[in-house]
Amino acid sequence: MPTVLRYIVTLPLFTVLLLMQGPLQGREADGAEAAGGTLPIKIIALDGEVRTATLEDVYRHHGHPCPPVTVTYLALRHALERLYDAGETPRAGDLAVLSPVYSRGAADVLERVLGAQHAVGSAGAPSPLTSAADLQLRVIRLSTGEGVNVRLAPGVWPQGWFQLRERRMQGEITPEETRRLRQGWTEVVQGFPGRSPQALFVEAPVTRVGLWMPTATTGYDSE
Repeated sequence: MPTVLRYIVTLPLFTVLLLMQGPLQGREADGAEAAGGTLPIKIIALDGEVRTATLEDVYRHHGHPCPPVTVTYLALRHALERLYDAGETPRAGDLAVLSPVYSRGAADVLERVLGAQHAVGSAGAPSPLTSAADLQLRVIRLSTGEGVNVRLAPGVWPQGWFQLRERRMQGEITPEETRRLRQGWTEVVQGFPGRSPQALFVEAPVTRVGLWMPTATTGYDSE
């Protein structure tokens, strides 16, 4: 087995998307768990076992449904569909995931689905998402050198949602703004899982990538 990029195999690289700091309560949360049941990800885990993870599983692992976790899961699932042919089962050890922001929500998705741990700056605290532009990731299939970028299509994310969330966290939110925040929460958590990837994400091409790591301590899983 090749001895290149071993560190990336066992700890697929970064993370994408941050959780809401404290869930919204009410009927939105009560009805959210059913949304992900029809969207499983089948993966060959690092221990070689074939496992299946649903959005419901990820919500339980994270502690509650939330919009950034929902998007992370759907984006990862779409990336795997782009990088693997029908009938192929992705291998967790053959994947690296990079993102512009390290977030707790994304970490929980990747821990549950891939068994991945954050590989860079593990002692640091997660960073908050500030806009829909942060909701993107690049997934690389190491054995083929192919990668794909997945980011939300313009206008898909509820307008002003991050600003409203910040106002809520600062205790400055009005009742009308709270209604709009919850409406956006429901739109993502309950609505996005039922939409096609083509409606949610920019359809970027699969491309060959260059990736360099110190060879003395790294390698990838080519099985």
